[in-house]
Amino acid sequence: MTLTRELSEFGINTTSADISDKAWASARILLLDALGCALAGWQADGCKDVIEQMQYWGGRGESSLFVLGDKLPMPNAAFANSVLVHAQDLDDVHIPGTLHISSIVVPTMLAAAEAANVSGRDALLGLILGVEIAARIETPGHGFRRGAGYLPTSLAGSFGGVMTAARILGLTAEQCAEAMGINYAQLSGNRQALYDSTLSKRMQPAFAARSAIWGTVLAQRSLTGARYALEGEAGYYKLYLDMPNEPKSGQLTLQQDFWEIERVSYKHYPSCGANHHCQEAAEKIHDEEKIALDQIKQVSIFGIAPGGIVSRPFEIGKNPQVDAQFSVAWSVAHSLLRGRATMMDYRSENVVADKQVIELAKKIDYIPTPENLPPKIELPRDYTPGMINWHGVVVTLKDGRQITRCCAPAQTFAPGNLTWDQAVTKFEQNAQYSEICSPSEAQQIINHVQSLDQADDVSSLMSSLCLQPSLV
Repeated sequence: MTLTRELSEFGINTTSADISDKAWASARILLLDALGCALAGWQADGCKDVIEQMQYWGGRGESSLFVLGDKLPMPNAAFANSVLVHAQDLDDVHIPGTLHISSIVVPTMLAAAEAANVSGRDALLGLILGVEIAARIETPGHGFRRGAGYLPTSLAGSFGGVMTAARILGLTAEQCAEAMGINYAQLSGNRQALYDSTLSKRMQPAFAARSAIWGTVLAQRSLTGARYALEGEAGYYKLYLDMPNEPKSGQLTLQQDFWEIERVSYKHYPSCGANHHCQEAAEKIHDEEKIALDQIKQVSIFGIAPGGIVSRPFEIGKNPQVDAQFSVAWSVAHSLLRGRATMMDYRSENVVADKQVIELAKKIDYIPTPENLPPKIELPRDYTPGMINWHGVVVTLKDGRQITRCCAPAQTFAPGNLTWDQAVTKFEQNAQYSEICSPSEAQQIINHVQSLDQADDVSSLMSSLCLQPSLV
C-alpha cells in the first residue's frame, strides 16, 4: 500500500468519535482566528483585485466569497478566501511542519461544506483531518528540505487541503489517494515572492487550496493521479527533500496521543514569524526603558544571520507593507520607537510616512549571540533544537549603557498558544480593523463558530460572513 493510500485510509476512516475534546476546541479556535484574519485582509493591498477578478470570471454558484457573499465555483471561492486569510501575515503556523495551514484548510473546508451541504460537525472534522495529514507529511522532513527556497505551506499544505475536501465531499479512500496524486501534479511553492517582497506571496496558499479542490473533484470523476506521490522516484520526499531516512509504510499513520491541530500556534504580530522573537524583545525594551531615537547609538540583532528572508538591508519597493512584514530590522526599529506594531502600522502609506523608523531600520546590524543570556528553555515535543536558541536585540545608548532583551522561538510559538477567549479578543480586533464588521456582526460570527459542531450545515456561518461592503 502506498503512503498516500495509507494516509487516505487513515483520514477517511477516522470518525467524529475518534476526535478528542481538545482537538474539537482547537478546531474552533483555528477557524475563528482564520476568519478574523480574513476580515482584516479586506484592508490589505491586492485582495480586492483578486476578488474582483474571481467575480469577473463568475461561474457556477457553489460557494460563497467571504465578506461579499457572492457564490462562485468551489475552487475560485476558496482561492479568493485564502488570499484574504493570509494577506496580513497574521494567520497561524504549525511549527513542527512550518505550515501556515489554516489559510489552506479553512477556505477549502467552507467552500466544500457549503457546496455539499454537510453538517457543521462534519465540516470541522474535515478541518481537523486536513491539518493532521499536512502535518504528518511535512513534520518528518523538517530540516531536510533541498535548499531554503521551497515553501512548505503550499507544498505539504496542499495535501491537507485534499483531505479536508475529500472528507467533506464524500470520497472513498481510493479516490482520496488518487486526488492526492492529482494534487501532486499541480504542486508548487517557493519563497522568491518573499525575497522580492511581492503580493504574490499571499496567493501561494490560495493556489494550494484551489489545486486541492481541483484534484479532489477530478478524482471523484474517476481521474487518476500518481500513486507514489510521496515516496516515488520523482515523489515528494525525493524531489523536495534530502532525507537520510524517508518515511516507510506505516510510519505516517502511527497512533499519537494528540491531534496535530492542538499544536498549531498563532501570531501576535502581522509580520513574518521569523521576525517575532526579536520583535518581542524590542517591544520589551520599549515598554521597560522608554528610549528615544536621539538616545540610541547602535541597535544590533542576534539569533538571525544577515542576508536571509527577513534580514536583508531594509529598502522600500513597490509594496511597502510587504517590505516591512519581511524585515526584522523594520520590525525591531518600529517596536523600539513606537511599541507593539499593529496592522495599521504595517499599512503601506504608514510604513512610508514613518521616516524615523526607516532611518533606524537602515542602521541596524547583526551580531553573534552574546554571552550571559538566560539558560535555554525546555523544548516542546518535536520542535527542532534551534527553537530554543535565543533571538534578541542589543541597544547601545550614547551614554554607554547597553540594553539586551531576548526571546526564544519556542516561547513565541508555543503549541496551542491561544485560548478561546484570546481568540475572541484577536477576532474582535481584526473585525474592528476591517472597518466593515460591526461589533454585533462580529458577535454573530463568533457565536456561529462556537456552536458550529451542533449546526445542521454551515449556511448560518456563511450568512453571518456576508457583510456586503462596497469594493470601492
